[in-house]
Amino acid sequence: MVTGLGSDALLGQSSRWSGQLAEQVCGSGLGEGSCADFHAPWQVLRKLGLAAGPERHETFFRTELARQAVAGNRRVLIAGSADFGMLEIVHRAFGGHLLEPTVVDLCATPLMLCAWYGAMTGLPVRTVLGDLNEPDMGRAGASSALPEDEEFDLITTHSLLRYFDSTGRKRLLRNWYHRLRPGGAVVTVTRLTSSVSVVSETQASQFAECVLDAAREQGCEWSPEQLRDWAARFVRAGHFHPTGSVEEVRAVFEEAGLTVQRLDVRTLGGAVGASAAAPGTAQGAEYAEIVAVRP
Repeated sequence: MVTGLGSDALLGQSSRWSGQLAEQVCGSGLGEGSCADFHAPWQVLRKLGLAAGPERHETFFRTELARQAVAGNRRVLIAGSADFGMLEIVHRAFGGHLLEPTVVDLCATPLMLCAWYGAMTGLPVRTVLGDLNEPDMGRAGASSALPEDEEFDLITTHSLLRYFDSTGRKRLLRNWYHRLRPGGAVVTVTRLTSSVSVVSETQASQFAECVLDAAREQGCEWSPEQLRDWAARFVRAGHFHPTGSVEEVRAVFEEAGLTVQRLDVRTLGGAVGASAAAPGTAQGAEYAEIVAVRP
């Protein structure tokens, strides 16, 4: 699969420069609310085991995605991606089966990381700068919007639904429905929450200490000042919406016309304790693991 470098080595290598890339590329610019506040620390936090990345659900993803691979469903849309983590899980799950991945995101930073992963592993990857809540998934000024009639065998993503409010989530899933061929599937995971998370100063401070402790244990090269800055920015960057109960999650898929084939609730432990837990961190939580099909 990965030629030359293994998975950990790829993350280790890219995490050395991905923060600087995000500071330069993220479209919102710097400052409060910038996507650089999320993207700049993301790979470092993943490397430290403190980010709620897709690898926490790798057993589910690899099982379901491997089934898709065996069935010959090669046209895969990765709908939103913080870096190449979800692409890598898809790639590994497909093994030697043919894979034609497309990654769509609002920000160029994760798309550039996905393109880098493709170059490092020999996997051709199409990247599209686009808004998942628009039918063509295009973005004003971008030349790479998806063709209006293009359909996919599979749409997959990790923890995307919480970025949309109830109205936006319904629109997103309707777009997914129209982007799937008949019989095509959605394979995804979302955290189950009923309230908006508000990060206190105590939580932010505790998370920063958690980051520094993990960095010391792993002998990381980043300075304590840099890590504190990234930790503080990261926990304040997430603006997530409640997803509701498992019944509410099922209902929004079915309302979009998708048939839910699997919806399991899994409780995960986390490397980040309750006192430091904040949106996007590897905390203990309940997640819905979902497979839904367009009839």
